[in-house]
Amino acid sequence: MKRFLALWFVLCAAVLLLLASPVFAQGNSANGILEKMKQNTLKIQDYQADIRIKTNVEFLKIPESTSILYYKQPDKIKLKSDHFSLVPKKFQFFSPLVLLKNEYTSYIEREEKLGNNNCYVIKIIPAGEKGDIILTTAWVDKSVLVFRKLDVITKIGGSMVLNMEYDPSLIKKYPLPSSIVFSFDVGNMSISRNMDGNSDEDDMHKKNKQKLTKGSVEMQFTNYKVNIGLDDKLFDDKKKK
Repeated sequence: MKRFLALWFVLCAAVLLLLASPVFAQGNSANGILEKMKQNTLKIQDYQADIRIKTNVEFLKIPESTSILYYKQPDKIKLKSDHFSLVPKKFQFFSPLVLLKNEYTSYIEREEKLGNNNCYVIKIIPAGEKGDIILTTAWVDKSVLVFRKLDVITKIGGSMVLNMEYDPSLIKKYPLPSSIVFSFDVGNMSISRNMDGNSDEDDMHKKNKQKLTKGSVEMQFTNYKVNIGLDDKLFDDKKKK
């Protein structure tokens, strides 16, 4: 009996140690990792940045453009430009607060090296029928907990891939990208001249949308100004139709 009890205590201790290991710790579960990313993003109340946009879409010849991007928590976004700019409305999925704003289920599928970065590969499955995303595969940098890559499948059958790069000096304080390459299957995907999500598509886009197959938008971000107290009125200034 004593031997049985001793063996039982040893087994219990081994199980407790296993559960306390990094593999099973809540902080290293998929939900734990994504929650940490959301908390890190909450450090950013607002920001302003210069953005250079290069568009690569069949049948559309659009010159590179420079604009000013404004963002304010939780979801206010505005692009100020004197030139035509073509950007996918879903581009802001690089932010955990946008991608994870509704309920979801997640799990770590594997660990993988992406370039020089060791990443968790996390599957994110939205709960319920809200939104148009079916599945997101996210490559999360293990050392700084930012998205390095997102592969998103939508209900309408389109897919989009975002690849993010970061300035080493900025990422130590804020998880903001220095560049995003947004690749997509056009199909029925909405494309807009700005990123406020409220503008109608340009007539040229409507005429060509069904002809398009694949495309990409390259965005370079510089001169970040973070937590500068942007006024809400900045985002309410929309052109009247």
